[in-house]
Amino acid sequence: MTIDERVARDPFIRQFFERIPAHMRETFTPRQLAALKMVFGESTRAGHLVDIRLEIPLSLRRKKRFYLVAISGQDHRGGKRVGKRGFWRNLRRLTGRLIVALIILLFLLAILFFLT
Repeated sequence: MTIDERVARDPFIRQFFERIPAHMRETFTPRQLAALKMVFGESTRAGHLVDIRLEIPLSLRRKKRFYLVAISGQDHRGGKRVGKRGFWRNLRRLTGRLIVALIILLFLLAILFFLT
């Protein structure tokens, strides 16, 4: 399969080739393209159990939009980035959970505000 055929079939490779100079496109081997796709291509939407992405217009006067992303699923990293155990790790977990709860509360309050 030529690079042109792979480009026609794969959206990631097509977008990747649009960003690099034309003279470099033919220098990539199929294995290199597969490795690039594995590292960069599917990192944001990799089949999570929960994948919620919302845009919220919070400031109507300045026309600014904010976004909220909630992603949850099984950890496939195999313990590579687990972190240190102990008090500080538990404190970080608790702080993270409190921040998530606060974000959800603010989001629900914003919905109630716009519905009334």
